[in-house]
Amino acid sequence: MFGFTLPLQVSTGSVGYFRVTTSELDAAKYDLLSLLVTNWGERPMNFYFGCNLREYIFEQIRDDDLKGRVADRISTQVANWMPFLGLKTLNVVFNEDDPTVPGTSMRIYVEYFLTSRPKSLGTLTVELPIASSTTG
Repeated sequence: MFGFTLPLQVSTGSVGYFRVTTSELDAAKYDLLSLLVTNWGERPMNFYFGCNLREYIFEQIRDDDLKGRVADRISTQVANWMPFLGLKTLNVVFNEDDPTVPGTSMRIYVEYFLTSRPKSLGTLTVELPIASSTTG
């Protein structure tokens, strides 16, 4: 099972023009990344594809409730769009929890596995901006 790596990179091999993944676990990683960074309405013909994390941009209180809502959204969307993938660990971290996370971002850490091979474990860490920092 091959899929494009993200961001797209020119391949140096003979597989094709763009670099592709070499394992099912790597392909699942890039599929999961695509799901996390896509907002509703961005995928033609699949309006609700993605986690729509943009919805949380203007949340003023970043507490356990918000972490729970983000984690629930991710879990639900993975179950809907990627039934071949299971989530072992899902952590949402804000600047208040870890000062290495920029104040206008959230860090999402996921441990996942292929349901066809539960012992295969992959990890993905994504840092997403949740608010634009402006100076005025």
